[in-house]
Amino acid sequence: MSSAAGQVEQPLLAALLAGAEGARGGEPGWLTARREAALAAARTQGLPGPRDEEWRALKVRPLVEASASLGVAASAVDASAVASYGIPEASSSRIVFWDGVYRPELSCVDGVGAGVRVRPLAEALGDPEVERHLGRVAGTPDAFVAASTAQVLEGAVVQVGRDVAAAAPIHVLFASSGTAGAARLARCLVVAGMGAKATIIEEHVGPSSGEGLTVGVCEVVAGPSASLDVIALQRQGAGALHVAATAAEVASGAQVRLTSIALGAKLSRHHIHVAHTGPEAHSELWGLAVLGEEQVADAHTATDHRFPRGTSRQVHKVIADGRSQGIFNGKIFVQKDAQQIAAEQLNQGLLLSRKARIHAKPQLEIWADDVRCTHGATVGQLDEEQLFYLLSRGIDAASARSMLTYAFAAAVAEPIPVASVRRRLQDHIAALFAVEL
Repeated sequence: MSSAAGQVEQPLLAALLAGAEGARGGEPGWLTARREAALAAARTQGLPGPRDEEWRALKVRPLVEASASLGVAASAVDASAVASYGIPEASSSRIVFWDGVYRPELSCVDGVGAGVRVRPLAEALGDPEVERHLGRVAGTPDAFVAASTAQVLEGAVVQVGRDVAAAAPIHVLFASSGTAGAARLARCLVVAGMGAKATIIEEHVGPSSGEGLTVGVCEVVAGPSASLDVIALQRQGAGALHVAATAAEVASGAQVRLTSIALGAKLSRHHIHVAHTGPEAHSELWGLAVLGEEQVADAHTATDHRFPRGTSRQVHKVIADGRSQGIFNGKIFVQKDAQQIAAEQLNQGLLLSRKARIHAKPQLEIWADDVRCTHGATVGQLDEEQLFYLLSRGIDAASARSMLTYAFAAAVAEPIPVASVRRRLQDHIAALFAVEL
């Protein structure tokens, strides 16, 4: 634990928890109880320190000593900026939050189709599914997630009914003005019924020079035989801090693919926890961090196999240039009764600068005896043989290195099922490394 019980003297934590006590007008009793429990957990845990095992690879001082407050007023909405973040395939299935506040005039959910509901949290608090899952799936693994639940007011709720296939991808957009000193909360709950199918893009964006702190929490529940694609895309400003957590429950026969892309922010951390809650569940984790200058990106993941005959796959890639730092800590748990499990994990890091650093820590904890689990991690520079091959074909050295870097990163984009999102990511990588597509 990083702090003693009841300790809130850490300025950032005190700011995140300010005003969280007591019931709020019109909220149901279950939410008050859940918020108060989360408030107690946040105070007990305190913000992470250098001795916290899950945070020790990350230099937490810039984060925990940040000056940010939830009380900073939201700025005027920049409608043109929001429009530029649009996804064509989701033009009629989009819910928008500006500086943490729901903006109905910028949202449109006409195209989600029958059996699909996309709405702000305030309109869904009377729903039994929301009561059953909100705050429970994510739990309180750290003070940031606990503070998000303690203060939960705004957020997006996406529900896909039994045997319903969403007609279009659903875009949950959290746009920031990048105001210095502002802390914003971004909350998302996705619930898919038995046999449901949907693609959700959870996107965090801001101006290139933006600052401030974003705490994002996404909870995903996939019912039996459901199929979900959830893409978390972070493109915040160069001075921003971004702390996110995604927690998913995958029921019997369900398939969930989570893709996490970190392109922006001065410091970002994404904690992903996937629990297989029934037999024959399948999950995939795809991750990419593209870092330059002094950026830091920390990815912590855990896949928990609790039932037999489940499968999981993870591919996480990091490109580090300048004085940047990439961190990967991936865990696979196979519980005692989870027999006949097949799990694989691969982490690859590419160093483009001698001053860049990548830390990799793959982990397996297996308590069953009938499993097939593999993991691997590599950190290195561009392959000299591949580089020589391109040079021998008349390609100049700079272009050859750019092409190989692009190919290394672009592989993560290929499974993304939304063409414009895939293309946007590919264009960003190509522009960054001066590749002509």
